Amino acid sequence: MLHQQSLSCCTSFAQYGALAAFSDEAKLAAEQMCEELKSRRDYVMKRIGEMDMICVKPEGAFYVFPYFNGADDLKLADGLLEKGVVPGSAFGSQGRGCVRISYGSANIAFASV
Repeated sequence: MLHQQSLSCCTSFAQYGALAAFSDEAKLAAEQMCEELKSRRDYVMKRIGEMDMICVKPEGAFYVFPYFNGADDLKLADGLLEKGVVPGSAFGSQGRGCVRISYGSANIAFASV
């Protein structure tokens, strides 16, 4: 009897959360966030292009993964970790010479590399 009542429906706070997630306000906020992230992506890709680095334009993530022509990614990212930069080798051997740069942070700051 207890099992049936505890599993037969969602709790009320989850139901209210679902209603809020499908509101017009939430849809507008999601659209604004997507536009902001696209703008950031385009800015980062422009700057990377100005440095003649190899980088595939992301289509759904808020990270770029530029290749620094054989540079030591650990040394390169070491001083930039607080700026959202992670060494590419953290993602496996194919990431050596790359860094992962996040442009999804609310407090984004672009460092000169």
